[in-house]
Amino acid sequence: MAGRSIKTDLPSPQEIQESESGGQNSKKPHINPALDEATQRLILDMDLPAGFAERITSLPHEFLLVVFNCQPTSRAEKEKIPEDFHLRCREFGHSQATGSNKLLELLGDRALGLIVAGWLQTQCTTTKQLKDASRRLTRNRILAALALRLRLLEYPDLCMGRHDQWQTHRWVKEVFVKKILSGILPKVLANLVEALLGAHWLCGGHQQLKELLEMLLPHLASILCTRKRPRSWRKRSTICMTMQGNVELLKITKPPLHSGVEISELR
Repeated sequence: MAGRSIKTDLPSPQEIQESESGGQNSKKPHINPALDEATQRLILDMDLPAGFAERITSLPHEFLLVVFNCQPTSRAEKEKIPEDFHLRCREFGHSQATGSNKLLELLGDRALGLIVAGWLQTQCTTTKQLKDASRRLTRNRILAALALRLRLLEYPDLCMGRHDQWQTHRWVKEVFVKKILSGILPKVLANLVEALLGAHWLCGGHQQLKELLEMLLPHLASILCTRKRPRSWRKRSTICMTMQGNVELLKITKPPLHSGVEISELR
């Protein structure tokens, strides 16, 4: 992924060296322990299911124009943009789209939650398991990482507000330097993925989006729901998975010795 040049201007080797040498004494950003650094690296390096990237961007052009016309986020607007920062794509408001992607984003957010919950109902044995797994699979940081893996920032009709462009540029540089999903998350990337899902739901209906997401969910779950928790979390219940045709999330009271546990061992 780092081998190709993208619109977000990946840092040069010199920038990486300067960032690594100058950032050692900086305060480490807060990361939820449930998404440890090893898991973050797996997400960034994961291979998408065959055909998924092509299918998720296979929409009528008029829909894609709206999807990539990113509604500015209030969080980004609070940040000061450096005077020497150059826009990486067209600014919001300079698109041929009929509107922003806000409504598609809201639709995609609801549809994603509904489909993930429905899929997890066949995998989980308790409501708590379902809620914990759903939270991991739909968190904004994971959706933003998915936007990078899908290379959505390269789309030619991408339009984004100045502040969102700056926040995204800064975050992507930090991700490629540290190889983890650290830093202040640009919410606009998670919104972009949700808008893409919302457009699929609107164009093809619930079943089409469900089939599309079910290509990805077992793949994501195998990373997000099998990682061993840090030592401080070991007294908490852990979701353990075993891949046997379908993903099975089992409730256990102690952490496993390894990520894969046979069903017979827990009965």
